Amino acid sequence: MTTIPTAIRMPLTYFENDPSNALDAPSLLRYTGLLMGQKTTAGTVAELTKFSASNADEVSLKAGAGSQAHRMAIQWFKNNPGYSNLDVITIDDAGASTAGTFTITLVGSTILAGTLSLKVNGVLMDITVLDAATITEIGDDIVTAITAKTELPVTAVNVAGTVTLTAKNKGTAGNKIDTRINDDAGQVTPGGLTVTIAAVVTGATDPDVDEILAVLNKIWYQVWIMPWNDTTNRGKIEDELAIRFGPTKMADGVLFISKRGTPAELVTYGNAGNSPHTICLHSTGVPESPEEVAAAVAGLGAFKFQQDPARALQFDELLGISPPSDADQFEWADNNNLLYNGISTFEVQSDGSVNIARLITMYQKNDSDIADVAYLNATTMFSLLYIRYDSRVLVKTKFPNAKLADDGQDLPSNQSIATPNSIKGAFVNRYKQWVEVLGITENLDDFKSSLDVVRNVSDRDRVDLVMSTDLMNQLRVLGITNLFRL
Repeated sequence: MTTIPTAIRMPLTYFENDPSNALDAPSLLRYTGLLMGQKTTAGTVAELTKFSASNADEVSLKAGAGSQAHRMAIQWFKNNPGYSNLDVITIDDAGASTAGTFTITLVGSTILAGTLSLKVNGVLMDITVLDAATITEIGDDIVTAITAKTELPVTAVNVAGTVTLTAKNKGTAGNKIDTRINDDAGQVTPGGLTVTIAAVVTGATDPDVDEILAVLNKIWYQVWIMPWNDTTNRGKIEDELAIRFGPTKMADGVLFISKRGTPAELVTYGNAGNSPHTICLHSTGVPESPEEVAAAVAGLGAFKFQQDPARALQFDELLGISPPSDADQFEWADNNNLLYNGISTFEVQSDGSVNIARLITMYQKNDSDIADVAYLNATTMFSLLYIRYDSRVLVKTKFPNAKLADDGQDLPSNQSIATPNSIKGAFVNRYKQWVEVLGITENLDDFKSSLDVVRNVSDRDRVDLVMSTDLMNQLRVLGITNLFRL
């Protein structure tokens, strides 16, 4: 009995319910993501004000249509439509920043009817060109088409056939806006018309993530998404996550980012850090911006890992992400090398879908600067996250307000008294469930034999438990030798 007082003289029967055995099963953990991104002045919520979002339209209203945060939210919800919680915190463009701009220049006099297929940031717009149309008329039609797509990251202005596109958010985000014509097979520019796309102003100066960290509270975010992939901002988030990963905070989280570049550039970027708390999937050649790719991976990861943290995301499709052209896709050797340098990779399937090939962290070496695979796989980080969470829930459920005694005594059964053996038994039972119910660990007998639970000699209110968990592995490579005969 735990709540029925002993000082009772009024008759008769007093009945209480004890839930400590009702939850004798692995815990359920619904992930919460933290999406960071720039807003526009059209956003109705002030910068650095965190809000929860259940769909991308909410983010469009509060952060501004076509803003960095809005576009990231679109990709999150395509891959995670309500399966996980999402908090959004936006920030204004940096004070000294500049917006990236580029031009679409039209040239032609006798132009034939046809269709101009323009793709901006992965969004296709088919511009109808009438016979004998002028470049000014075509430019106006391009502006109309772009303006109608409010989710696009640019505004457009036409002057005599030169359409200037300006990024809605200042900083380097504008330099990552992919613009192309005739990207798909069979698309041709109308006769007599020439189209040239060129960058004019390079966007510069991104926000400092310190401003966001300064206003974050202690909410546990399992998944973080950041649009700025510079090593400075990345390092600041990694430092924060390293603190949260520690034994006093215990608020594990993983940062998702993305970056474009040549294989050599990505190797250099991957080796510029060494954090188990960051996952970077390269997005070279992908029409959508890198921050949108990061949000898609994060949304998919939150959805899948909260169901099963030990299940690899190999061959899982990233919805809403377009494939690179054949010329922009990396060779097998390049992708394999990236996986040795902290960069996750994708594959393009025959149907054009973009699938994750392998998701790894950016951790590569231990504190002795020796190559180490301890935290290589994303599944390792999310499995450890769950095991720590479920262990804490187990203790809070089984031993709330418990007394502590040594083993081998006759103790009253009507009181909550923990012993090293009772704690050990609870963890053995829970590990068995991790093996037989969840499939996130293996080798129960080894766990039993190595589990050490003792009462601390110096602090008699403390129990020290050392356990060796054998995390479930994933089938990643299958080598087949064909001993054929003629």
